[in-house]
Amino acid sequence: MKQLFLVLVLALVLSPLAISVRPQKLYIPPQYSADFEPQVASFIQNGESRGVVVDMSGLIMRFTDMFEGTPVLGVCVPNEVVVLISQSFWNKADPAEREFLIWHELGHCILGREHSTWMHEGYPVSIMYPVEWATNHEDYYYTHRNELIDELYKPFMAKLHEINITVPAVSD
Repeated sequence: MKQLFLVLVLALVLSPLAISVRPQKLYIPPQYSADFEPQVASFIQNGESRGVVVDMSGLIMRFTDMFEGTPVLGVCVPNEVVVLISQSFWNKADPAEREFLIWHELGHCILGREHSTWMHEGYPVSIMYPVEWATNHEDYYYTHRNELIDELYKPFMAKLHEINITVPAVSD
């Protein structure tokens, strides 16, 4: 019994030391062109305003011309925090198209979101829709921007009432 007591006392005394020597997550500053700054800053701010901590550590985002002649506008490299954006698309894109594209790719790389093909009255209900549709739909995008942003961060919002989840009563 005394041995068990000593083990418990030692565990209690040493446990704060064990916690304090655990390695911290290494913060790697994100690397991206200043061209992306407005969209990245807004992505972070909108997440944080919804209670979501947006960790951009290790993000690498850059332009590429490897998508020329294809319908691909951007890509999140699987298992990495790397986003590649079509330079030619960016050069001709308006602000809504740029925001949509950057937020879509950050949705994959930073939030871990998959594509969503849900539609309502002919319009996607998610920024994670697999086709860039903000082109020629800027009015819809700007009119429904807050709902689209809510949907983007919805899986990560902490409060149940904010995401409209009903928790059924559990009977004993």
